[in-house]
Amino acid sequence: MKAAAMAALLKTRKTALCLCLVGLSTLILATTSVTAQEEPIAVATASASAPAAGASDEFVAAVVSNPDLSLLTKSLQDTGLDGPLSELVASGVTVFAPTNASFLSLGSRLLECLTTEPGRSEILRPILLHHVLMGKFTAESLTTMGTAFLDSLYGSRLLILQAVADGTVRVDNANVIAADAISSTTSVAHVIDAVLVPAEVIPDIRRICLV
Repeated sequence: MKAAAMAALLKTRKTALCLCLVGLSTLILATTSVTAQEEPIAVATASASAPAAGASDEFVAAVVSNPDLSLLTKSLQDTGLDGPLSELVASGVTVFAPTNASFLSLGSRLLECLTTEPGRSEILRPILLHHVLMGKFTAESLTTMGTAFLDSLYGSRLLILQAVADGTVRVDNANVIAADAISSTTSVAHVIDAVLVPAEVIPDIRRICLV
């Protein structure tokens, strides 16, 4: 893992309760308070895999070429995170990838705010880092770990839940709709049906985007 890549991505932030952002109206009503919550189990540990030559390029190429993830790809490029994340793939990451429909559900006003400064740096970048974990968590590991908290690159925690009835894995309030959609020897991406937002950025959204 390159030190420059980690420096570009890792931010020390207070642990916050994660919220799923589904539409502009949810943002207006969302609370910024962090509620104390008992952790069901200790923070899970990812499985380790030995880096393989070309794994990073193949993984990134698969994400970029997926037509359902084109808005995610553009967001990574616009925030300058595509390069650092590509380097981290060799060491192992797990990406929860929102679909294009997930981004579009945010509404045109918010999307416009996220694509211009300061929204791009102060809101979109933290949101994207919130979707990435260090280490490879496959569908099997997610379904067998039960309920757990996992630390994101943003410094916040994602709550992993498994629905007992149908076995669907949930990440905060989003469903994993395509587990192990993109996988390499070191990394994996799971497609989800909503954009996840750490509670800490809700005040920034109100200040920057909803004025």
